[in-house]
Amino acid sequence: MNGKIIIAILLLAIGRASFAQESSSFWIDGGVDALLATRDSFAITVYDEVKDGCLPNPGRLKEKMEISLRKYGFDIQKEPKLNVNTIAIRALGGRPKNNELCVVHISTTLIINSVVNVPFADKLPTGNNTLVPLLYPIRNALITINRTSMQSHLSKKVVEFSHNLYLDVSRAKDDIFLKFPSIRDEYLKSKNSPNDG
Repeated sequence: MNGKIIIAILLLAIGRASFAQESSSFWIDGGVDALLATRDSFAITVYDEVKDGCLPNPGRLKEKMEISLRKYGFDIQKEPKLNVNTIAIRALGGRPKNNELCVVHISTTLIINSVVNVPFADKLPTGNNTLVPLLYPIRNALITINRTSMQSHLSKKVVEFSHNLYLDVSRAKDDIFLKFPSIRDEYLKSKNSPNDG
């Protein structure tokens, strides 16, 4: 909930949209969907803070997410960069004292780096724009299970979260493209461009 409030505040603070003719209504009427609608390429990173052997192969989470997203037609980049949307998979947990079970919290967040206008910064030599990472929480879960089963349960959750992201992006695309046909046209034109790569 807090993440959506932060995104809404940041959206209102953005001074210029790339679609100038519809910029005001695009950000206000589009809301969070305006951020998601044209996202189709991602880098994936895993932040592993799981102890006590509860997650023996954290890299497998990235592989599961990548396989699932590729099946939906998303492009996956090898490395996170400033101009690439990044999916952060965070796993935190371990085995509590005197307990045979592992407890792990797993979350996925889409990080969208956006250029925003900084009010009253027009006199700076670097200009009045800055890069701001906008965070879109995809899903999270808390799993308690024996150590030998934790890896497979976390892998299943990551695949489930990729389904959620696909659904969120698809619904956002449907909504934004219906409200703003010119954005749909530009998006389709960019996908058909031979220089797109």
